[in-house]
Amino acid sequence: LRHAELHDADLISVIGLDGITRARREGNKLSFGQNLHGTLVMRMQERDPNGTYLGPSSIDGIVRYFSHRRLPQYGLFVTSGVSEKAVLTPIQDRANGYYLGGIIITLVTIIAACLLMAIARRRIAHEAEILAANERLQEAQQLAKLGEWTFDVAREEFIWCDDLCAMYERSCAEPAISLSDYTNLVGQHGVQIFSDALKQSQRFGDRQEFELVARLPSGAVSHRRIVSVPDFDAARKLIGMHGTDQDITPRKQLESLRQQVSHLSKLDALNAIAATLAHELNQPLTAASNYLSGSIRLIAARADKNSDVILEALAAVRDQIYHAGEIIRRVRNLIGNGDLRVNAISLSEVIASAVTRFEAAHPGCKVRFEQGRSIEQATVLADPVQIQQILVNLFRNAQESGGLKPQICIQTRRGKEKRLDVCVIDNGPGIPKDGRDLFSSLTTSKGDGLGLGLAICRTLIESMGGEIWIEDTGPDGTTICFNVREAATTDKPPS
Repeated sequence: LRHAELHDADLISVIGLDGITRARREGNKLSFGQNLHGTLVMRMQERDPNGTYLGPSSIDGIVRYFSHRRLPQYGLFVTSGVSEKAVLTPIQDRANGYYLGGIIITLVTIIAACLLMAIARRRIAHEAEILAANERLQEAQQLAKLGEWTFDVAREEFIWCDDLCAMYERSCAEPAISLSDYTNLVGQHGVQIFSDALKQSQRFGDRQEFELVARLPSGAVSHRRIVSVPDFDAARKLIGMHGTDQDITPRKQLESLRQQVSHLSKLDALNAIAATLAHELNQPLTAASNYLSGSIRLIAARADKNSDVILEALAAVRDQIYHAGEIIRRVRNLIGNGDLRVNAISLSEVIASAVTRFEAAHPGCKVRFEQGRSIEQATVLADPVQIQQILVNLFRNAQESGGLKPQICIQTRRGKEKRLDVCVIDNGPGIPKDGRDLFSSLTTSKGDGLGLGLAICRTLIESMGGEIWIEDTGPDGTTICFNVREAATTDKPPS
């Protein structure tokens, strides 16, 4: 105890288990023999032979932090105490420093808060302006039926805004659209258009504009105009696209109505021309047929050696006049009640007859007929006279486009939805792709054409429930196809 370094209020004591101190040092004061029986130190020793506690000294009453350890082999225990004040004074000094620092920090915080409040007020005003601008933009987008989107190339996923989800009849809770879901909306053709735009963006790095047709879950058809901008990473690799998607269905409907009105006006003019021609040509054709019949009877009565050849030629002329008259009667019937006489007919026989008539009228021009084996005996629901007229018109166009050595081929094949396709192929220079509908009345790609041939073909084929289209065109020729409904097995061709 004598050599220990203690502060004035520090205490070390060696106490027997009987409560009598054997040695005691407080600061630099040494003592012994104090009776501590029943005091706090003895009670704490009995409770825990090796422990710590906070309490007043039993001799001088100074509150100290005590720690005691028992020496059981000697019947003693040692206790040491440190004044609470000595322990807490540095802490109190630090606390005072903290209080002072807190006051300084509080003042700085108040000043900073005032500055931040001023900045915040300006920011709130700026955000209010931005919010108002966004609301006006959103209203404009709703009026224009416009929405924004992004596309992630790696994940092959679209993210749509709420307005765009609503336009596509999707829940706003699911803004992520996979490429397969997008395919269900716009079809494979629409996805191909989008993929081409993606490739163009990767190649040129500029914005792309294109149009798609989407079929909504309700079954409605929506025409879309897409504007896209590419997104690149630091290595100039395309990582995505973003842009706008606008519903242009009303505009497309208006354009369609305008085209229909224009088409109807042209059809009215065509109907008037057809009605006039049908009325005026019927009489001279009838007279020509009567003259031919009389000529045939006169030649037959002469019994000349060339009579058979002349009679055969005159019979062919009469057949052609009868065929022309039949065409006029069908046109008058179509103009009058809009219907054609549709029967189950042999497609190959009608095509062969049309080829024969065309080759007879155009010596030296041959038509190659390629027919699929599976449809050699096929029958279709159509008007044979009008089918022949359609083919003759297409043959004539093919001959005129083929130049000095026209090559014409006609092919048949099975189409979609129980239809048979008939295609006429030529070796001409192709049809210019200038946006015109060559199947409309008074539209032609030939300098001296009237623009009625293909329009008549479309009118006739559509009246029989079929379709006509340009399948391929280019510098090496043009392929024009039409289809007709295949007859059921119970339908029989007329005898």
